[in-house]
Amino acid sequence: VFICGIGGARKAETVVHLLEELRLDCPLPQDHLYVHNFSEPLCPQHLTLPTGGGALLAEAMERWVRTLSREIPELLESEQHLARRGKLFRRYRNAEAQLFRRFGTRLQAQGLDLVSLEQKGKSTRDIFFRIGDKPVPPQALEELPKSHRPSAKQKEKMFALREDALTALRVTQRKSRSLALRLLRESQAQDAEVVQEVVESLTLALAEELDADLLLDGWLGDCAMHAVNQPQLFLRGNVEEENEAIGLEV
Repeated sequence: VFICGIGGARKAETVVHLLEELRLDCPLPQDHLYVHNFSEPLCPQHLTLPTGGGALLAEAMERWVRTLSREIPELLESEQHLARRGKLFRRYRNAEAQLFRRFGTRLQAQGLDLVSLEQKGKSTRDIFFRIGDKPVPPQALEELPKSHRPSAKQKEKMFALREDALTALRVTQRKSRSLALRLLRESQAQDAEVVQEVVESLTLALAEELDADLLLDGWLGDCAMHAVNQPQLFLRGNVEEENEAIGLEV
């Protein structure tokens, strides 16, 4: 504000008085915020809050993330939760082992063997021929002693059986992947069950602290659901990414 006039005219006091009157007559504008939209991430959600509410929300959400980044790892890394998770993983490992064990038994009845191979640091499965008591890869048939080498007609039949078995192996591997997906879903459900209570109670307290209206309350509920469904985001090392995921622009 620039003031010009003769000395002793109490210019400063007059201007302050005028500004006080203007402030009383002109209501301060509301805060306008754009927050993460969990249903449409490319379209930020618009919120309006009372004057100063944007800064309060930003500070409160920082506290919310900090608290969850402390509480959630303690819950997910507790001995009780790790024991439950270990039991779940063992159950699925046993189911997968039984799946391939049964498949291998069926192959042996056809003169074939299911073998596990390590290639470039990865474990793969293949089907070999069973000659005597040993599994023999297809490319090694010609290296067998003549007394053990199958005839051309026998080889034709053996290779046809192996092709059918390879098709059945792919089906069995798809079943194994389905088991892995079920394991992932059950494991995530266990994690969500463990963290749900602390997330919901903390978010409810935050909504009461901010005196949230329906829109803000709904957005806080979306934040809580995101935290329950993705608790690994709050594990050590992932907190900065989570801050960005639910960050605010005021």
